[in-house]
Amino acid sequence: MAGELFPRIPYTLDRFFDRSCWTIKGSTFRNYLIDFAKVDADDLLPGFLKRLSSKNPAVVIDLMASNGALRTLHRDVLRGGPLKALSVDYQFKGREDERRLDLSHGIECLEGDLNHIATWRKIEQWLSSQKAHLIMERGYAGLDHIPTYGKYFRSKLGRLWRMLADDGMLLLQTPPATILKERGVPLDSWLRSLEDRKIYYRFLSGYDSMDAGRKYGLLMLSKTPRHTGFSDMAGRL
Repeated sequence: MAGELFPRIPYTLDRFFDRSCWTIKGSTFRNYLIDFAKVDADDLLPGFLKRLSSKNPAVVIDLMASNGALRTLHRDVLRGGPLKALSVDYQFKGREDERRLDLSHGIECLEGDLNHIATWRKIEQWLSSQKAHLIMERGYAGLDHIPTYGKYFRSKLGRLWRMLADDGMLLLQTPPATILKERGVPLDSWLRSLEDRKIYYRFLSGYDSMDAGRKYGLLMLSKTPRHTGFSDMAGRL
């Protein structure tokens, strides 16, 4: 893929770009867990996923992804139980019969660009009055199309936090901490502010990923009812 890695101002994704050169393809939820387990220092994910399987329905959002991880989450974690799920992808890459089957299982795909406010408004409209129990993103090379400066992260993390249920979890792949700090994102002060507010988080500053060893970061945030009023949790970014 051409272009600077994690550019400050992202370049536009060509809808007709040949994706055959991509290293990561056909991701399942099990693949996601290989990555997210690296940031789960306190082993919270098994218990969280067990509680997720008891929701009626479990409400899940997967950003920068096709429906593959949601399908396998539905099959392997929820055991076919009730699900309301949304993947947000630049372009739906499946067949129409796959789309219909996904819809029958409660899985929708929104075609949209996370750089555009209209896409975020559509996500909020899809949620309606509900909140998401799990919001996840493992975008890999897709992160090259996300701006790396504080204003963007502050805006979008604030939105994600407000979308999250009181017992919800946020799991995000990020550029590595070195890149964020180079771009002036005040990461250290923001993490300290989470500690001050007693918001549970774990952040992995960088790891060698399955994407040909390329480094990414990982963020886990857990919300509880006492944090409901913290709509500005991203305010120090």
